[in-house]
Amino acid sequence: MKVSAEAFRDLKVICITEEENGLSEDTIALTRSFIVRMVEHKVDACGSIFIWAELDTMPRKLWGIQRMLWKNLCLLVSPVEGMSAELQPYFAVEWPKTCQYWTWKDVKKMLASRERPVITSFVDGCAVGMIGADGALIHKRWRVDTDFEPLACALNSIRCTKDHVHSENFNLRETQHYPVALCDKVLQSLK
Repeated sequence: MKVSAEAFRDLKVICITEEENGLSEDTIALTRSFIVRMVEHKVDACGSIFIWAELDTMPRKLWGIQRMLWKNLCLLVSPVEGMSAELQPYFAVEWPKTCQYWTWKDVKKMLASRERPVITSFVDGCAVGMIGADGALIHKRWRVDTDFEPLACALNSIRCTKDHVHSENFNLRETQHYPVALCDKVLQSLK
């Protein structure tokens, strides 16, 4: 996402990965100051915050961390949400289609509370060139819920054509990134 975002002068992207602790005070302060600057300057150009939370094979171990990340995200966006009538901010939430977050009551409540209708889109990794170790395309499916219609339309066009074989030989860790083609589609929809 960072590489694709460099082509867009007015777009600000804060990437939080496993190497950058999303719970650290520095990261939270940086993200909060970014949101406050957006509100203070009434930036209505599309600004995006992407927060990635690594999932582990031992969900009990990370359950508390995942919950804390979600609560911190809610705290970070609340200053903007409070001014939504003035700023009209758009939002998008992305997780793998089968992610348990989609079933959380807090997530459902947040999605239902939006002023604009929320559109659900599905994206297939094979349609944006995600390739496994065997050279075949990977059929990873992402779900994105957004109230920004141009983004939903762009994402809904990224579907498997079903005319190819899907890889059975890939490491899930290697699919935890967004292919550049997907990032380009997302950022193009923000223009």
